[in-house]
Amino acid sequence: NLSDEPTIIDDSEAEKKLMTVADSLVSYNRNIHNRADDSVIRIINGKISLIRRSRGYVPRPVDLNFNVEGILALGAEQKNSFCLGKNFQAIMSQYIGDLKNVATYDFFEESIDRFSVLFRFRPKYVACDMHPDYFSTKYASKLREKHGIPVVNVQHHHAHIVSCMAEYGLEDRVIGISMDGTGYGSDGNIWGSEFMIADAGHFDRYTHFDYVPMPGGDAAAEEPWRMAFSYLFKYFNDTFDYESLPVFRSVGQKDLTLIREMIQKNINCPLTSGAGRLFDAVSALTGLCIKAGFDSEAPMRLESTADKATDLCYPFSIEKTVSFKETFRSLLSDLKVSDISLISAKFHNTIAQIILEVAERMKKEYSLNKVVLSGGVFQNKYLLEKAVRKLKQNRFMVFTNHLIPSNDGGISLGQLVVASKTYGLCV
Repeated sequence: NLSDEPTIIDDSEAEKKLMTVADSLVSYNRNIHNRADDSVIRIINGKISLIRRSRGYVPRPVDLNFNVEGILALGAEQKNSFCLGKNFQAIMSQYIGDLKNVATYDFFEESIDRFSVLFRFRPKYVACDMHPDYFSTKYASKLREKHGIPVVNVQHHHAHIVSCMAEYGLEDRVIGISMDGTGYGSDGNIWGSEFMIADAGHFDRYTHFDYVPMPGGDAAAEEPWRMAFSYLFKYFNDTFDYESLPVFRSVGQKDLTLIREMIQKNINCPLTSGAGRLFDAVSALTGLCIKAGFDSEAPMRLESTADKATDLCYPFSIEKTVSFKETFRSLLSDLKVSDISLISAKFHNTIAQIILEVAERMKKEYSLNKVVLSGGVFQNKYLLEKAVRKLKQNRFMVFTNHLIPSNDGGISLGQLVVASKTYGLCV
């Protein structure tokens, strides 16, 4: 396939598109009926953790303890998968991809039609993300208008938590901790560091990381230096000498001035609590990734450098939200004297310590002992293993995604379960 596009399954299309980037083309006399990418796994805590659930795992169903018959869950925008409900089983599609790509969206519709035929499925209910501009959400609206099918919009991070709960058959309330790069929040902001009390039908947001402006919207994820500037500007404003840091000298005064004005005048600067954007900021400050060449490059580079031999962490504060002002103050001091590997480890350890301390507060207030960790940030092996170890040492029962991706590829399963509860099927 070409980058960001689905796998090509037609010889003539392959010849037209792939011969511009390949030296030769090998064909075969059997048609490909259903395209599927390779599955991707990572071993975390000694167990398989699926990053991409596709060839070899699909269409193996997920067994549930309740009825989900007739529910079509459409998933998220990125790393999309959808999910069909058949009796007490959830049948998830293969990895679809980013629906913003026209060819991928066509593959999305094609795959829903194919699965509907293969499994004799006719949707009676539809579940989708809360984000009004996701193509999956718009597809849900199209089904509602065309066929009169009822639609339930499921909050992104609630769906993450419920996807993990479904994998383990959990039904009671849990401490849900969902961390990723982006997801539409019920307050209209971009969420991504959510501590919640959740069950299959409802959630209450307990706390989250500080909101910070995301200058340029999605462009901030592609250029992590923007988030580095945004965090420092939030906490230190103009009291800090930005040009004292190599990352900002490499960007240039013109771009720094532009981003500063965007933030000050609130021009295309949506607020985000996304943990992924925090990782971006730290990765940029260390010089590991100033501009990203692929999805999640900045956090991946940061994780790869972490010194696993230290348990040191940075200071932080937990009030109404989690503040990183003192974290950044100490980190900036470390940049002058410490190795990047130590800075990376201390930062990861800080996030793990925050997870523990907030979970302990929630346990004390709600008498809950089960902690569910989900969201794309928990594909980070160092962070997840550190957080799980801390929680277990403090006698929490911890549940993480293994056979369902913790990233947005698992969202559709969570949506399916929430919809079952909403429509009264989950009894």
